Amino acid sequence: FAPTVEFRHPLVRSAIYYAAPATDRRRAHAALADALDAHADADRRAWHLGAAAAGPDERVAQALEASAERARQRGGSSAAAVYLWRAAELTPDRARAAERLLEASRAELIVGNGQQAREILDRARTNGLGAEHDADAAWTEALIHIVAGNVREPAALLAGALSQIEAGDTELAIGACVAADATALAGGHLIEAPTRRTIATGTLAVSDRCAVRDPLAQLISGVAARLSAGHAAMPILHEAVTSAAEDQTQLQTVAGRHVHVVYFDTVLAAADVFDDRAWDDLTHTWVQLARRTGALAALPIALAFRSWLEVLQGRFGSAASHLAEIEDVVTLTGSPGLLG
Repeated sequence: FAPTVEFRHPLVRSAIYYAAPATDRRRAHAALADALDAHADADRRAWHLGAAAAGPDERVAQALEASAERARQRGGSSAAAVYLWRAAELTPDRARAAERLLEASRAELIVGNGQQAREILDRARTNGLGAEHDADAAWTEALIHIVAGNVREPAALLAGALSQIEAGDTELAIGACVAADATALAGGHLIEAPTRRTIATGTLAVSDRCAVRDPLAQLISGVAARLSAGHAAMPILHEAVTSAAEDQTQLQTVAGRHVHVVYFDTVLAAADVFDDRAWDDLTHTWVQLARRTGALAALPIALAFRSWLEVLQGRFGSAASHLAEIEDVVTLTGSPGLLG
C-alpha cells in the first residue's frame, strides 16, 4: 500500500499548508506535478504546475488554458474560470493575459457570477487590453449587463461593436450577433428604433462577413427582418425558427459555447410567431442542456420559458414545479438574468 497522509479536519490541513513558506509550497506543488502523468492526469498536473510557478511562464499558462477548455466541455465553467485566471497571471505578454481574463470573465457569467465577471473584465482592461479587442470587451460587458437583467445598455454597446468585428473572427461574430439579437428581442419598445435598425443591419453584415453557418445564419437573418420590417417579416422569422427547431444538433454545433444565448433568441422568436410546437421542443432540449452543463445563469431563463408555455397549455402543476426550481437557482446564484 502507498503511504498516505490524512488530517483530522480540513482546517488543520489548510492551517499547515498556509503556515508553510511560499517557497516550500511551490516545491511541494512542483513535486506533485512531476509525479502526475501528463496524459492521464493532465488537469491536476497543470494546476500543480501553476501553483509551483514563481513568475510568468507561457508554457504553464498554455497548459492551464487547455485544462480550462476541457473543464468547459465537461460543463465546469467555474473551474474553467479559475484555470484561466491563473493562466492570465502567468502569461508574460500583457495583451495575451488580457485575452485570457476576458475568457475567464465569460466563464464566470455562465455560472451566474456577474460580480466576479465584472471584476475580471475590469482587470483585463487594466492589464492592457488593446484596441483590437474593443469589440470583444464590449461583448463581454454586454453579457454582464444581460445576466444582471439590463438590456438597454448592452443593446447600445453591441450595436456599436458589430462594425468592429473583422472577417474570419467567427467566434466573436456569433457571440456578438446573438447577444445583440437577445437584447433587441427582449427589450422590445425599450430599445430605441435607431439602435434596433443598427443591430439588424450590423448582425446581417457580420453574419455574412464571417460566414456563419445555417441554421444560425438563417435565424440571424430572420431576426434582422423582424427588427426592420416588423410584423410583415413574420413568415421569414417563422421559417428560421422551424429550421432551427428541426435540426437542433446542428444548431448547437454552430452555436458552440454561445448555445444558451442562441436558444434564448430561438425560443423568443418561436413565441413571437406563435409556434407552440417549436417552443416546446426547443425549451425541452434547452432545459436539459442547461442542467447537464451546469449553466446556472441560463437555467432559470430556460425554465421560465418552459413554464410560460405550460401555463398557456394548462399544465399548471408542471409550471409550478419549474417556477420553484427557478427560485432555488436564483437564490443560489443571486442572478435573475434577463428575467430580472
